[in-house]
Amino acid sequence: MESSKEEIKEINIGAGHTRKRASSVSDGEESKESLIQNLGQLESRADELEKLSEAPIQDYEAPKKLDCLSKAHITEMKSLAKPPVSVFEVAQAVMIILDEDQTWKGFKTCARNPSHFIQRLANYNPSTMNQETYEYLSNFIYAQKIDNIELMKSKSQAAGGFARWVVAIRDQVKAFLDQKEVDKK
Repeated sequence: MESSKEEIKEINIGAGHTRKRASSVSDGEESKESLIQNLGQLESRADELEKLSEAPIQDYEAPKKLDCLSKAHITEMKSLAKPPVSVFEVAQAVMIILDEDQTWKGFKTCARNPSHFIQRLANYNPSTMNQETYEYLSNFIYAQKIDNIELMKSKSQAAGGFARWVVAIRDQVKAFLDQKEVDKK
């Protein structure tokens, strides 16, 4: 929980700097809109972390009902010979979680049987991810804007569904790792 509070503090500091930059930018300089959008993302992330840090700790398992994914989503994604960059990045995040080959070919191989793949995602156990992989995944999600589900949906409905699953798993792993730290003390 302490690391979440530190992350919230860092995000709020970053939001403050972004707010100052946005108010001092004239129309001809750096896009004020992009700074405001960045500010909104930072504040949204801080709110999410705040809610997570206040949530009661429970047994975290991957969602058994993957209402955000379907066989059609998997078929859509694996049918792409060369996916758009954001679709590929979502697939990479899935493969990071599954500890599999992060290439497009690796994703397509894992998704060869949609029913089996959905079952594998549904049965993923967040307690199997270590701290190092969690940090790599979190940074990857943030850098690629995978946590912006609406943006991912605008690229592909399937990518939006996978992005929701990836973000849910990241949050569950975070809660599990936080609980593990509390249990150590």
